[in-house]
Amino acid sequence: MSPSAVPTKLILVFPGSHEVHCITSIDEANTAIDLMLEEVCGEGGCRVVGLDAEWNLDGGLHGRKGGAVRVLQVSSPSETLIVHLSRMSSVPYRLKALLANPDIVKAGKSI
Repeated sequence: MSPSAVPTKLILVFPGSHEVHCITSIDEANTAIDLMLEEVCGEGGCRVVGLDAEWNLDGGLHGRKGGAVRVLQVSSPSETLIVHLSRMSSVPYRLKALLANPDIVKAGKSI
């Protein structure tokens, strides 16, 4: 079958202004989250972020159990931060502040 005959299906489209950032350091995370907080909590901000987490399942003789969160995705209307926690020595303090802020709704499955 020629490549032009292969049916294609569009899977994901980001709005033209939406940006995705891969974050691998604590300093990058704190800076990016500060900017996201300005957008979300500022005047006219939506006060909602989307969350998703990825982790490894640890197996053993007694079954599987969840491991530590390895990657956390945080989304606002204009950007998505993919925070690689597994590459950091600790959880960025601004991420802790965002997650603990009761004025920001965290939306996601099983959050």
